[in-house]
Amino acid sequence: MAQRLLSARRLCSSAAPRRKRAFRRWALALDASADAFAVEHDAAAASAGLPWRIVAATCVERTPTIMRDAEQWEDAWWNVEDELSAPDPGAPEGFWVKQSECVSYPTPPLSLSLS
Repeated sequence: MAQRLLSARRLCSSAAPRRKRAFRRWALALDASADAFAVEHDAAAASAGLPWRIVAATCVERTPTIMRDAEQWEDAWWNVEDELSAPDPGAPEGFWVKQSECVSYPTPPLSLSLS
C-alpha cells in the first residue's frame, strides 16, 4: 500500500514541473515576441518624429448567461401578461381613468389606522 502511494505521488509530482516549465517557456517566448514588436514600433515612431509612445492594455471578459428553457405554464403566463398590457382597441377614448385622476381612494378601517 505504501509503495503504491509513493509511486502515485512520484507520478503526480513529476508531471507538474514539466507542465510548469512548458508554460514558462511559452510565456517567455510570448513576452519576447511582444518586446520585439514594441521595439519595431518604437523605431518606426522615432523615425517618424513622434515624441511619445502610447501604452495601453485592455482585458474584457463576458461570461455567458445560461438560462433554462421556459416551462409551458411560464410561456402561457407571459402571453396573458402581454394580452393584458396591450391596449384594448374596442374601448372608447378615455374609458380607462388615469391613476392620477382618481380622487376616491379606499380608506383603511379605523382599527388599522395609525394613531
